Amino acid sequence: MNAHLEWNDLRLVRAVVEAGSLLGAGKALGINHSTVLRRLEAIETRLGVRLFERLRSGYVPTSAGTDVARVAGRLAEKVEALERRLVGRDVAIRGTIRVTTADTLMHMLVMPPLTEFRRRHPEVVLDLVVSNEFVSLTQRLADVAIRPTQAPDAHLVGRRISTIANAVYGHRDVVEKEERRELSDYAWVLASETLTQLPSARWVEDHIPASAVAMRIDSLLGVFDAVRAGMGVAILPCGMGDIDSRLRRLTPPIAGTEVDLWLLNHRDLRQTGRVRAFLDFMGEALTSRRDLLEGREPEAYASRGRTS
Repeated sequence: MNAHLEWNDLRLVRAVVEAGSLLGAGKALGINHSTVLRRLEAIETRLGVRLFERLRSGYVPTSAGTDVARVAGRLAEKVEALERRLVGRDVAIRGTIRVTTADTLMHMLVMPPLTEFRRRHPEVVLDLVVSNEFVSLTQRLADVAIRPTQAPDAHLVGRRISTIANAVYGHRDVVEKEERRELSDYAWVLASETLTQLPSARWVEDHIPASAVAMRIDSLLGVFDAVRAGMGVAILPCGMGDIDSRLRRLTPPIAGTEVDLWLLNHRDLRQTGRVRAFLDFMGEALTSRRDLLEGREPEAYASRGRTS
């Protein structure tokens, strides 16, 4: 029996344990499920031990399979840490920077400075991951995160840029035509249940009756588009609402709905040339928009009028 195990064997067993199926493991590894099955059977044959029980509900690891996956996990952490340290020694401003951010931030804030950074550093390739989930930086799924969060991961370093303030907005034509006396008199567009963790979503649930709801959408960009189309009013980030001439702000920033904006990266990558240059540039560019993000754009605000 040849019990030799390679790193790819360990990764495959770990993937099957975590996914509980060949299909899920294949997706995680970027291969098809038949390849996973063939390689798994070859590993078990080589070791002379069964690593999984094949059940109707999925692949359940035996004690041997659990041991292999546990070792694979420990090795993966060491390999990822080594990769970060090696990448961190690169002082050249070239190569790829993978940046993750939320869709709302991409819309209202991130794209112009990304474009300017790329103009200044043409040897850098920007790989943008737009997701409302917090993409892991510790596993090198991204190098830098531009994220709203109240509690950054302890493994990450970075800087707090500002708060992101929120206020109530409606389409100017609709608002000026109707001139409702109370916010609850308007039709409302709400973030759906998938976004109920947002402070703004909780505020609406606490202050606006269900009878006023016209639409729920599982995307803040969708809420924004609905308000621009005249569907109803909604709480939006001031950085989105104040720059759109079609919208009118109906309230000052609402206390308790704000969230912090952070520029984050893994500490092992902080001295990488391209990452260091990116952090310095983006930190300055984002900070210059602090008044907009925090709802202090007096000219834009005054031009839209104000009701309470």
